[in-house]
Amino acid sequence: MVHITAELDVLNQNISRMKTGGEENAADSRGPYITRVKLESDYKSAMAPVQFRQRLSSFPGDLGEEDRMYFILVENIKHHQLILVYIKKLEELMRTSIFIILLSNALSICLHVLGLAVMLQEGVDLPSVLKMLITFPAYSCETGLYCMFGQAIIDQSERLVDSAFNCDWINMGPRFRRSLTIFMLQASQPLNVKVGKRVILSRHTFLRLLNGSYSLFNMLHGVQK
Repeated sequence: MVHITAELDVLNQNISRMKTGGEENAADSRGPYITRVKLESDYKSAMAPVQFRQRLSSFPGDLGEEDRMYFILVENIKHHQLILVYIKKLEELMRTSIFIILLSNALSICLHVLGLAVMLQEGVDLPSVLKMLITFPAYSCETGLYCMFGQAIIDQSERLVDSAFNCDWINMGPRFRRSLTIFMLQASQPLNVKVGKRVILSRHTFLRLLNGSYSLFNMLHGVQK
């Protein structure tokens, strides 16, 4: 998940740097593609074969300025497509295991709070209370860790449209603008990682899990009374 966040950050920089004129811009736009090559090689070796043709060593010498910028846009779109495939494969790996972890953590938080409330009512047992206070943040941090990394992916993917708008599209031809518009439409849907086919790892999910744990605690506390 951290790797995907870094790839999206690199993609945002590559897209926003698409500007006409000068070898400096060409070098800036070409350099960060090394990260994409690393992502593709890792995916081929660890996941499944994905065929993407690369032309990363140098731009063809006979390209004009407009063709060169269109070539850079195509490479950025390929990078984005590769990230989409990577997220899909990551969801397949995390779909069941992380969903079970989040569900069990929510239940553990509820039971620990319930046990702490019962102990405080019946009489303070200091060692047991300390155990409850120590384990409660552990479950909360583990749940929040996954949701925090999921939120980072959403935040970086939401920047793609702004990065595309900040490039030098106004000085490009119709072919570049048309392709950029299609990319912006695709990027307008933020990327996210789903577990259990329905739960999106995000800040909102973390708050919902805490709220659900508190609601379950209220129900069990009422039954216990």
